Amino acid sequence: MKKTIFLFSLQLIFIYSMAQYVTLLGNSFRLNGEKFYPIVMNYSVQTVFKDSSYLLSPEHNYIVSNHFECDNQLDCYNQMQADFNHISAMGFNTLRIVGSLRPEYFSEQGSTLTVRFYQYARPATKAFDLPINPSDPSDFGMSIVLPFWDKILELANNATPKPLKIIFLMMRCASDWDANSYGLWEDYFETMSSHFSNSSHNDALFAYDLMNEPAYFVKPVKTKQEACELISTWYDIIKSNDPHHLVTIGNCGMDDIWSFDPSILKVDFNSLHYYPGYSVRPYEDRTQSNVQQLMRNRSANDLYWFKQASIVPWIIGETGFSANNWNDWNIHGINGTLIDQKNYAQYSLDAVCNCGGSGFSWWQYQDMDFGGRAGDYYGLLKNGVPPSLVAEKPAAEAFRNYMPVATGPCPVEYSPTVDETKLWYNRFGHTAPNNLKITRYIVDQDGEPIKDAVVRVTTSFGDDSVKMVVNGIPKDTVIWRYNEYYTHTDINGKFTAIPCPKRYGFVGYGADTTSSHPTIYGFKISAAGAEVKMYDNNIWTSPPNTIVLNKIKDDVEIYSETVLNGQVKVYKGRKSLTVYNTTVNNGGTAYFSSQKSITLLPGFTANAGSNAYLYISPPDCNVMPLREISQESMLTAPIVSSNSTKSKKIELSFETIISENYITVFPNPTNSTVNIQLHSTNQKSSLNHIKLYDMVGREFFSKQIDGYTHIIDVSSYSKGVYFLEIKDEKTTYHKKIIIQ
Repeated sequence: MKKTIFLFSLQLIFIYSMAQYVTLLGNSFRLNGEKFYPIVMNYSVQTVFKDSSYLLSPEHNYIVSNHFECDNQLDCYNQMQADFNHISAMGFNTLRIVGSLRPEYFSEQGSTLTVRFYQYARPATKAFDLPINPSDPSDFGMSIVLPFWDKILELANNATPKPLKIIFLMMRCASDWDANSYGLWEDYFETMSSHFSNSSHNDALFAYDLMNEPAYFVKPVKTKQEACELISTWYDIIKSNDPHHLVTIGNCGMDDIWSFDPSILKVDFNSLHYYPGYSVRPYEDRTQSNVQQLMRNRSANDLYWFKQASIVPWIIGETGFSANNWNDWNIHGINGTLIDQKNYAQYSLDAVCNCGGSGFSWWQYQDMDFGGRAGDYYGLLKNGVPPSLVAEKPAAEAFRNYMPVATGPCPVEYSPTVDETKLWYNRFGHTAPNNLKITRYIVDQDGEPIKDAVVRVTTSFGDDSVKMVVNGIPKDTVIWRYNEYYTHTDINGKFTAIPCPKRYGFVGYGADTTSSHPTIYGFKISAAGAEVKMYDNNIWTSPPNTIVLNKIKDDVEIYSETVLNGQVKVYKGRKSLTVYNTTVNNGGTAYFSSQKSITLLPGFTANAGSNAYLYISPPDCNVMPLREISQESMLTAPIVSSNSTKSKKIELSFETIISENYITVFPNPTNSTVNIQLHSTNQKSSLNHIKLYDMVGREFFSKQIDGYTHIIDVSSYSKGVYFLEIKDEKTTYHKKIIIQ
């Protein structure tokens, strides 16, 4: 049997008429019609006040500790140009500009933002905060800083051997957040996007990076709905003035899931920040090669999760490895040696590409000196040496002539079902007696398992050797300490929480090897597009076996639907919507929407006189899973937006995709039989094996198959959710069915 199967897929594609701008086509960036893979260097600039003059300088700790590299604006620009040239020669094609040029807000400022200027001195010290009126480009403060932004674009265009693109980090989000701040930030994005749209060097601008790691810095914590509305408002403002440039945000990875969930943010692409230093425990010896490998392998968890969570394309916005060849790593928090740094750079470049990332950023350009902190040693150049080949660390070699080609699968240690030997489920190799473990299931509002949910496990332990002291008098009360780590649910929605022994604790008592009272204290749980729930021993001493999260549906499949005359039906998928054997009759109306793609398979029919509408839609901030945040802090100040009705125009492209193999399962739901059919363009393809199991992994059916179709009688099985594992000669497919 030979068939050609045409899958009609509607996908969101950004198409702009001006070729010099970076655009998006599917998951790939494009520049001048060619694929563009951004290799980004984080570069820090500093605003300086000297002799009544306002200057823009490279970071004052790059070359000489606490000393500026230049003392007049021309020299400062020349030094920045030399840095940009060197970065270009190292193989980078983009800069992410960070530092003190971005404004911040403090509630006592009233109706202005401020930009921090440093006094030209040795050592450099903070001089004052320059007020800027973000709604008025002619304001004194704005007239000082706007030319700085433009000059950076000009220097990037002039970089050799190749020009550089620029991502601007737009704000310092470690600011106060009150009712007044929202209007000021809206004015700021209005003014900046209008300015850049008309800048003579705006072809160098790649993207606006709205904010840096909001999960860590935006207080009080926002609900997912509030975060969604905030980012949507800013996105619409920027795009209404400057449709030619992209918008991103500096994500924190799994820590974002509680508020700035990457699956619900209205941006063109996400920018993940992750660091291997968070994947090592104090008792682990970083001088050992196996610990270095563990750090790298554990970091793949972040990539794999972000790949699943982000609907839009994603890049690495920050990663790095703090390195020197000293022996006092524990004092300075160094991750490893210079060779370890090189190994990490090469590993992470390959891992990001293999995990489906669309770009890579390194933190940062040159080592700094703020007193021996671990953050001083992330640079690819040594501190105290002018930019040159001599100044480069060995890790710089990983970036020269790097070719972003996927060479294998995402290197996460993963299995479809919970396996405590896999890092995906047990990042730190916890062990404990079974009676101390807790196993639960997470399902959505329809009882369907939620895969890859994030579960933050809190372990508490008392230390009998440390008693509380009040007014110098020891008490019998045991001091309790806590440790947290992440695990995940499998394809059945199952997770297992393992209490970590006290030696997994924080610095200060990380060397302890026993625990007198190890126990699971509580959980914080969410998933991409789902509500947040928190439970702990104070309020939830006996967790239910099944935890229900309201959740936006991800990949939705519609089977054998009929829309009759006079009916109006709406079908939605968060990530994708696939429609099988569905008919819209004369007089019927059907709406199909998804954030990423809509696929109409053979058998879809819209008859004459019917109305079928297909929409690639932005995130809907006002849906129940985002509104209901259980036991979370709520924002006290309302989000005020005068631009809530703004929208953007996009062009949609129909593409015909020829697929060799795909599986259909119908009817679904069913109460009698289920039909499994392999569709293939290859005459030699056939079904090899079919297995049916329930949510807890119990097997109900298993059979070797040789053919294109098979029917299973499920009439005797209990009602509920089941899973099919279907194998052909190349691929294993997983399908969910509901028995009614």
